Amino acid sequence: MKLKSIFVFATFALLFYLGNAQTLEFNQVVQLTKTYYNTSSPSYKQDNLPVTVPAGKVWKITAAWASYSYPSGLYRVYVNSSGTKIILDDAVISIAGTSNSLPSQFPIWLPAGAHTFTLQTDDYGVDYRWTMNVSVIEFNVVP
Repeated sequence: MKLKSIFVFATFALLFYLGNAQTLEFNQVVQLTKTYYNTSSPSYKQDNLPVTVPAGKVWKITAAWASYSYPSGLYRVYVNSSGTKIILDDAVISIAGTSNSLPSQFPIWLPAGAHTFTLQTDDYGVDYRWTMNVSVIEFNVVP
């Protein structure tokens, strides 16, 4: 009798799980970019990029990096070292700026709703152009 009860419970649990299972279906690739110009010289600068993951979707963040250009127009790209930070909803996801390495753990899954990416930079002087890039794959959540 005990074995039969376990079997019945397991069967209902499996049916409940299968009835609520969801799958992901590829929708599109999204490239988020935010650029700002440092026109003053504070100790640090930051700029926000608010985003909304639509209802019924989920985002898979595959990479995030920052770059800046010198007044001469030359570019310098940093990927996941230390200094400039890319922050997602108060959690640092990428650090760039010096040779000290602190890699982020990608991918990062982002559920539907409002989120904010923040690019926070050190003071590199006036007239520098900073760019934040985030690579995303968007999926439909299919019941």
